[in-house]
Amino acid sequence: MKQTNNDKKPADLVKTTDDITLHTTKGTEAAHTLPGGNKNSRQKQKRAILLTFAAMLAIVVIWYAGVPAAQSLYNYIEQKINEKKVTSDYLDRIKSLRFYEANYEENVYDDKEYMNLNRYIAYTEGMDTFYITDDDYSRYDAPIAFFARYFKTVIEGKYEEYDSYFTENYFKNHKNKEIFAPQKIYDIEIKHISKSFSNETNETTYVYKVGYKIFKNNGTFRNDIESDASRPLFYTVIEYGDGTVLIDNISVSFSSP
Repeated sequence: MKQTNNDKKPADLVKTTDDITLHTTKGTEAAHTLPGGNKNSRQKQKRAILLTFAAMLAIVVIWYAGVPAAQSLYNYIEQKINEKKVTSDYLDRIKSLRFYEANYEENVYDDKEYMNLNRYIAYTEGMDTFYITDDDYSRYDAPIAFFARYFKTVIEGKYEEYDSYFTENYFKNHKNKEIFAPQKIYDIEIKHISKSFSNETNETTYVYKVGYKIFKNNGTFRNDIESDASRPLFYTVIEYGDGTVLIDNISVSFSSP
C-alpha cells in the first residue's frame, strides 16, 4: 500500500521563523502594550474621589462657619433697628436682658435674702467715704437726706410719688415715669462730684455719681442692667432757697451744670 505525505500544517501551528505584523494606529500602541495602564487609571479614580471628598468637607466647614456669621449679621441689623426706640431714661436702645417676674404687690422687706444685703448708703466726698445708716443725715448736705427718701420710694414701688422728686425742667427731656414694681435696691453708692451756688437764683446745684444694684431685678424700673449689676448715673440736684431739693437731670455721662 502506497503511503502519501500530508503536506498540510495544523491550523494552530506556526513556525518560529514566520513574520507577524501588528496593525495598530499611532498613539494607541502604548495603551495596548504598557502593563501599567490599568494602574494609572486607578490612580486617577482615587484622585477624583479625594477631590470630591475634599470639596464636600469644605462645603460643610463653610456652612458651619457661615451660619453663626449670618446669625450675627441678623442680630446686628435687628439691634440697629431697635436703637431707634427709646426704652428708658438711661438707655437709648433695646438691650436683651432676662428679668425676674414683677410682683407689684410684693413687700420687699419680707425677703430675707434681700434684707441680709447691704442696704445702707455709701457716701463719698473727696477722699472720705461714709456709710449712712437709717435717718443719720444731719452731718451731710440736704441732698443726701433727699436721696434716702428717693430710694425708699423706689424700693417700695411707690411709682405715683416718683415724679414729685423732679423739677419741671427735667420733664422737658424725660418722660413721666410709668408704673414700676417694688425694687430690691442695695449697695447704694453716692459720690459727690461738684457743688455750685447762684446768688441770682439763690439755688445750689449739686452733681452726684450714683450707683446701685437691684436684687432679682424685674426690669420695671431699670431695664438697662441685669440683676446684681451696677451702671452708675449722674444726678444733677438743685437745692432751692426754701430748702426744697429736686432732681433736675439724670444722665449716663457727666456734664457740667
